[in-house]
Amino acid sequence: MELSLLGRFARLVNDIGFDLTSKKFMLLLALLAVASFILLVRVWPRLSQGGGKSVLGRVGLLALATVTALAAVSSVVNWDIKVYPKWSDLLGTGDGTQDIVAAADHSGRKDGGLAVTASTVPGGGDRATSGQLDTVEFGGPSSGLTSTGYVLLPPEYFAGDGKDARFPVVLIAAGPDQRPEDVLKGLDPANAGGPPAIWAVVGLSGTDAKACVDVPGGPQGQTFVGQDAPAQLADTYRTAPTRQGWAIAGVGDGGGCALMAGLVHSANFSAVASLGGGVTAPDEPSGTDLYDGSEAVRHSTDPLWRAENLPGPPLQILLGQGKGQDAAGLDDFEQAVKDPMQVSRLPKSGGEDAASWKPRMREVASWLGDRLSADPPSA
Repeated sequence: MELSLLGRFARLVNDIGFDLTSKKFMLLLALLAVASFILLVRVWPRLSQGGGKSVLGRVGLLALATVTALAAVSSVVNWDIKVYPKWSDLLGTGDGTQDIVAAADHSGRKDGGLAVTASTVPGGGDRATSGQLDTVEFGGPSSGLTSTGYVLLPPEYFAGDGKDARFPVVLIAAGPDQRPEDVLKGLDPANAGGPPAIWAVVGLSGTDAKACVDVPGGPQGQTFVGQDAPAQLADTYRTAPTRQGWAIAGVGDGGGCALMAGLVHSANFSAVASLGGGVTAPDEPSGTDLYDGSEAVRHSTDPLWRAENLPGPPLQILLGQGKGQDAAGLDDFEQAVKDPMQVSRLPKSGGEDAASWKPRMREVASWLGDRLSADPPSA
């Protein structure tokens, strides 16, 4: 698809590092605001004389100083809560075809890629018939967090024509109190059916993060899950080249993490499956301060607040109601979403642990398979 003029502009400024949440962009706006104020102070006396031109000049200077100051402040707020992560989000030129990262073949660790510490064939035998399970080390270049995770490659990844093919990715977020290996074993995606896909589990256990939140001045759990993990996966494996082939999922606390990461990092994901996850900001564990006492920071990590108050990103969301979970919160979220975001529901089923959702995994895998595509966008 040919990009519009605005689309080409968005891609250009992102490519040179001036996306809406970059420090270079915020610094540029701050400098423009300071320069506008200096210009106002220096030129104002010259425009103190009467006359229409002087009045217009003063109005113009005030407008320039005001706009640049508001732009600088808005950029800081946007950097904090990531309403518009990229220019394409702001300009409305995103069509779901942006690259996640420059994907690479699976051949050990590359610059920015994962460290694969072990590889096994589930059940033994040939990986072209049984697939491969990799134990990996996620090391977040943006968040600074590291943890052990798992990547399950389908048999088609190694068989016949699939050796050069790219595959959709389902990234499973494990919460701080969930062990990634337990989540993978409990959900058992290898036997869930659905189209061939790469299933990966990234966890916050073992990191400094107490919740899937970017804590001001503290651990950046949300960035680790929603930004660092997909980038490293794409640098290591033959993954789908655009967000149309990427989903994020989770169970319980991991489901809430997946929903929030999907909303904030919608440039990386087109689908979310939250199984028994919450739709509000995580509660603060005893002795922690996740939000630095700021309502703005709390709102930025609250899916329901974002659905009610911010534009809806192009996401397909599957909400599974857990046993003992109040349906009212899920109902409120579903009613609050705006196009193009869409919500599907699974009836009351599993609980807080992954194994309790295993009976529904065929439905989940089928739902995801209907929405993910590894094919590059048509020209």
